[in-house]
Amino acid sequence: MIDPQYGPADGIGRTHGPRAARIARALFGVELLDWEGYTLDHALALDEYEPGRWRYRYRTVVVTVARQNGKSVILRSGVADRMVGEDNATAAVMSQDRAAAKEIIFEPLADAFEGDKWAVLRPKIRRSNGFERILLSALGSRLVLLSPTEKGAHGYSLDVVVVDEAWSLWDFRVPQAVTPTQVARENPQLWIVSTAGTELSLWLRQLVDKGRAGAEGLLYLEWSAPIGLDVDDPAAWRAANPSLEQTISLDALADARAKLPESEFERAHLNRWTVAAEAVIPAGLWAQCLAPDVSVGTEEIALGFDVAHDRDSAAITAASTVGGRVAVELIELRPGTEWVLGRLRELVERWAPAGIVANNAGPARNLIEAAPAAGIDLDAYNAGQYVAACQTMYDLIAEGRLAHRGQAALDLAVAAAGRRNLAGSWAFGRQPKGSSIAPLVAATLAAHRASRPHLLPIIITR
Repeated sequence: MIDPQYGPADGIGRTHGPRAARIARALFGVELLDWEGYTLDHALALDEYEPGRWRYRYRTVVVTVARQNGKSVILRSGVADRMVGEDNATAAVMSQDRAAAKEIIFEPLADAFEGDKWAVLRPKIRRSNGFERILLSALGSRLVLLSPTEKGAHGYSLDVVVVDEAWSLWDFRVPQAVTPTQVARENPQLWIVSTAGTELSLWLRQLVDKGRAGAEGLLYLEWSAPIGLDVDDPAAWRAANPSLEQTISLDALADARAKLPESEFERAHLNRWTVAAEAVIPAGLWAQCLAPDVSVGTEEIALGFDVAHDRDSAAITAASTVGGRVAVELIELRPGTEWVLGRLRELVERWAPAGIVANNAGPARNLIEAAPAAGIDLDAYNAGQYVAACQTMYDLIAEGRLAHRGQAALDLAVAAAGRRNLAGSWAFGRQPKGSSIAPLVAATLAAHRASRPHLLPIIITR
């Protein structure tokens, strides 16, 4: 077996690893690869804390490894071990989005438990979107699917939570959501298995740094290419791929090397941390503005809206000053554009906003032209005003005077925003191959309007 670059110094001792291997064999018909068995043996190591009573040595398990090496098998096996090996256990899985977790972990487990030989466990499986779960009635154990949001685990009490591809989770919403669900559990574990990330991967980076430093209570395993090895050195490929010539071949890696940008090949297949495409708003600053409990007020609300460059979607946001900060919130993000003016009318009737703002130099221009006929008064910013709004937004973020709830679509837009030259300065622009930044543009316009000082009328008396 290829040894990990970082791994535990202590031995394994008693472990449920062999039990997990047996369950995986019975459920999925697979024999674990050497590195998969090694990982499960360490992850499920036990310590005796009272005579005859054992608990897991590690409350947190972090594994980073290059893609296509079989990490999903480890996650499925860990979940299955807790569900079948223990009574009344609740397991949860999540990934960068609900669909990914469903495809990679939930569905293989559901298919396996539906087999005839598992009928003795009386499995009940629900696949309805948003309500996915597997219940093993005979054991009282269950598996639920969670969304990676600050409220995704609300109402649960979880024995084990497994998170796939944590590199794509850019802030600390997942641990904030999961930690309270495990406080009252006797023997909880949190598993994170991922490839390396970028500077946007704040939570995973923190875990990696703790793991490399040998933090107590955390199992950290990393298979990666040492920094001193060239990206094309076969030794670098072998170091990061413990399943080389088993689940992935040298030819497949060579093909990926030829097709992918070097930085992405290093991240995905050498498990090296890289820098994301240049983002104008640093991820750390955006994360520091996270305030899940702050809501846009009900008075002096400003609305902003924008349209994606491909006109595939449009966004409406709201902003207001709250406790000395400007709070922004994504109100609506939908496909197409035909819905925007009707939704704005509804919001005007509900909130009587202080202003509605759009960028007249952008793809929302046709909606701006149609707004008066729809009975909507708005401010159409020209290029210079849009530049001012972008720079105001940046300053609010940099100075910690902005507050946002941590909405995924807005987070993605922030990460996708670069700089573009405009009106002798710069404004937010979409990076090549980046996501739509319409939610960010809409939030920028609303925040600028909400942060402007209110001019009082001057009363002249004689």
